[in-house]
Amino acid sequence: MLIFCVLAAGTICYFAVNAPGETKQPEDQNVQKQEAPSLEDELKARQSATPTPSPSPSATPVPSATPSPSASAGASQKAAQTVKLTMPLDGEVTKAFSGETLVFNATLNTWMTHNGIDISAAKNTKVVAALAGTVTKVENDPSKGKIVTIEHTGKQQTVYAGLEEASVKEGDKVNAGREIGKAGTPGFEAAEGAHLHFEYLVNGNYADPVKNMQTSK
Repeated sequence: MLIFCVLAAGTICYFAVNAPGETKQPEDQNVQKQEAPSLEDELKARQSATPTPSPSPSATPVPSATPSPSASAGASQKAAQTVKLTMPLDGEVTKAFSGETLVFNATLNTWMTHNGIDISAAKNTKVVAALAGTVTKVENDPSKGKIVTIEHTGKQQTVYAGLEEASVKEGDKVNAGREIGKAGTPGFEAAEGAHLHFEYLVNGNYADPVKNMQTSK
């Protein structure tokens, strides 16, 4: 009887221990695994998060003023006229430039303007160019005698009248101080004897050579 009771108790204990029940699932089984972001995804995220700087407006250049042709021509002419004349020969000014004032011409026995200056000189005294330029005329004038005309920059001209002879020809380039001829006696001023009649023009208008001389002798 005792053996039976012991067996019965063991059987009960066995089934009590091994009885089927709820099996507890691991807590982290229902948690979905999060995959680590790839390097490419991380770079894209950084690029989208970084603001793109907007281009700053560039300054519009202000065009510089271009001098008008007339202003440039006037400036070059003024600069050219700052180059002073030299005396075309060594001598004394015996008759001045009169401008619009009438003066008496003893040879022609009349009143007239004197458009240049008369410089005393012995016959065949060397006459030189008063300013660098180009010889435009070599002519014999019935009133003024042999004449040499030289064109200079800035629309300037010098005229050498009453020459005994000319040593240049049309088209020659001359520098200031180069000999262009020999002094003689201008026909329309023959009463004054041998001398040089010298004229200076700017833009075709007569001007006083003395006021534009580098030196006066």
